[in-house]
Amino acid sequence: MFLDSLKLLFADDYFKATGLNQLTEQNWRNGTTKPQQSKLNDIIKKIDGYYAEKSKTSIQNVIQTIYNLERIYPEKAEKTVWRIDKQKDGSELKKIKENLSGKIGIYLLYDSSCRLVYVGKTEKQDLYIEITQRLRTKEVKLVLGNQKRQSIVLGEIVNYMTCYEVSDKNLIGQLEAILIGSDPNTFSNIKNEK
Repeated sequence: MFLDSLKLLFADDYFKATGLNQLTEQNWRNGTTKPQQSKLNDIIKKIDGYYAEKSKTSIQNVIQTIYNLERIYPEKAEKTVWRIDKQKDGSELKKIKENLSGKIGIYLLYDSSCRLVYVGKTEKQDLYIEITQRLRTKEVKLVLGNQKRQSIVLGEIVNYMTCYEVSDKNLIGQLEAILIGSDPNTFSNIKNEK
């Protein structure tokens, strides 16, 4: 029977997914009333909405925004060690470190004009370690006003970052590729990767 199939399909979410109530279901089962075509159409619409909401919720659970165009002040703490300070005095370094530590995903780095200069990912080490390492080691080639290309370390030009925690490791590489392909300024990610 149609109702039994729906119950098997949705289990505990049966009434939520179909929009039925217990009385209507009971009346249909014992033959007191018969389902009208309009009611069946309503059930189909309700199920469609249920799946749309479930899909939206699962995507929101996979990708979480940690920072969106967050102003940072990268500075050298030692000869080769970079820190990401939110304030020039370093007062919020701990907060940034806590928010990025232990999380994998994607990050975008921008210059002072909010021009995207680098898209990166991490599937193993956490975002905090990954970003601070890239600031120190990654060189990008920029075209300056005199049209000469100059290599410069990311830490020297980065002023903003956007970070996403991605809980599904299988999506990280695909999302990074989409983000790199979406902005022509990120060509250095592909051509100059060491």
